[in-house]
Amino acid sequence: MAGAPHGRCALPMSVPDGLRRRHDRIDGCGSVTPAEWEQWTREFAKVMPAPEYVIEDVPITDPIFHQMFEVKRVPQVSNIRFWRATGGASTSERGAESATVHFGAIRDKHRRIIAVMTHNTDISDSWERETDDPGFFQQFSPDGYALGIDVVLYALTH
Repeated sequence: MAGAPHGRCALPMSVPDGLRRRHDRIDGCGSVTPAEWEQWTREFAKVMPAPEYVIEDVPITDPIFHQMFEVKRVPQVSNIRFWRATGGASTSERGAESATVHFGAIRDKHRRIIAVMTHNTDISDSWERETDDPGFFQQFSPDGYALGIDVVLYALTH
């Protein structure tokens, strides 16, 4: 499952139980979530409630960042409209408030990652904007693809 940022996130009443059953049946990563942290965490808690499922920061030393590529940092990718408006000078869309990128995960009782999420980065734009603007793609795609490929490989092998 992949979430897309659309400003507001709300799961219909029937969705949490279905997603919870799906996650209970699978091994490894199952979700990549959007950047709207507060809204997403509130809704995701309906699927995977605390205290059993807790979002934790993932250190850069975690194996998820070292599958095919050696990811040294989670890149901050602005959405392409913001990047164009600033002439590519800034990636923090809300200034100091969004300056720090977070990569979080929810692990199951065996410590396997079953969901990953990012905050303060529009990482999917690094994969989606190849034809929209070659400059944007060249600036963000190498690090964005490295992270995305490592996450997919981790999900397939763990």
